[in-house]
Amino acid sequence: MSVNRDNNSGIKLSGKQTKCPKCGHLFSSDVKDNTGKDIDSNNTSERRAHTRISKQTFVQINNKMALLIDISEGGMLLGSNEIPEDPEVDINIKIQGKSFKLKGIVRWIRDRDSFSGLSSIGIMLIDPPDKFRKLIQSIVEQE
Repeated sequence: MSVNRDNNSGIKLSGKQTKCPKCGHLFSSDVKDNTGKDIDSNNTSERRAHTRISKQTFVQINNKMALLIDISEGGMLLGSNEIPEDPEVDINIKIQGKSFKLKGIVRWIRDRDSFSGLSSIGIMLIDPPDKFRKLIQSIVEQE
């Protein structure tokens, strides 16, 4: 798999991703099954570097409300009525009584779910603070 760099952020991009020339959103063309593993490769390991935990709460993404579905040290899955115009986003989140201001990049977007009416948004966090990482690690260890 080839690796490219996003000209604006310098973040490495998978060779299987397409960047929209108008808005800059990243769209994945990877073939996945519902386990999150590549079905077109022999790799049987989880494709994410960090363990995800289900944590439903509300967050602000670019000062607009969104529903947090799951979170890890390196990213999060959100459900939202509104799609960010810019791939670089500001996130305000409160977990276990602690507030964090995070920066992220929209990695992928899925169309609105017919049941909930929300679009799914995958976000990769950019240099989250150590306090945030340690909090997420402690939650993972508790589960």
